[in-house]
Amino acid sequence: MVPIGHQPILWHVMQYYSQHGHHDFILCLGYKANVIKDYFLNYKQTANSDFIISDFGKKVDILGGRPPELAHYAGRHRPPGAISASDSWRSDISSSMRRSSLANYSDGLSDAPLLEMIDRFKKSGKIGCFIAIHPPISFHLAEFE
Repeated sequence: MVPIGHQPILWHVMQYYSQHGHHDFILCLGYKANVIKDYFLNYKQTANSDFIISDFGKKVDILGGRPPELAHYAGRHRPPGAISASDSWRSDISSSMRRSSLANYSDGLSDAPLLEMIDRFKKSGKIGCFIAIHPPISFHLAEFE
């Protein structure tokens, strides 16, 4: 939840996806879940979105998306991004993943051409795609078989 300007990095990452037409988010929470939950549970959408006020302030129409769904996973031995939810919710997620889903495990921002990358992936016929940069120092490991 480190801020860039007045918003946390997470908010900026979500804005990046939203600008490319992806508006539904599921946040899989672990460490410091309470901080992220607090941010979105007390989210003031009018402070982060454009809106139209009419009827002398009686009616407010917010232009933009809604806050994301939050899925909290418990335990230290679960992998980052692990989902712990009801079977029906998992079924909904599984169904949407067949259509195409994007996942982001980062605390950084990108200006990568998302729509071009998705199109290239779809044309590849593969079942998954992993996009990364080669940082000068890394503490992560990605293993492929």
